[in-house]
Amino acid sequence: MSDDSATASPAPLLVKSSSTISSESVDYSESTAAGAYYYLCPRAAKALPQFKYHGQDCSLIYKHILSPLAQYIVDNWTPTWAAPNSITLFGLCWMVVSYGLVWFYYPNMDEGS
Repeated sequence: MSDDSATASPAPLLVKSSSTISSESVDYSESTAAGAYYYLCPRAAKALPQFKYHGQDCSLIYKHILSPLAQYIVDNWTPTWAAPNSITLFGLCWMVVSYGLVWFYYPNMDEGS
């Protein structure tokens, strides 16, 4: 058995352009050498740490009701030592418990029980 597989070129990658599909050879060693970003080209992997998400919600309900309510709850009801992930986990557990109670009392989800 020959050892030609170690020197073989990488498999061709099908890239879909606007109206045609072309086949080009991709060197995966270059993108994995840039770090853990396997699916990004080296230029994109270098620019990724500088990326900042700027999301915005312009709805009136969010601006005048939901955002002030969330800020009030965070400022007055949550302890300062609680991590945000633990608050999210607590909310998830609360939803799972509520679903479990409904499932326990109405296993078939019918009104006749």
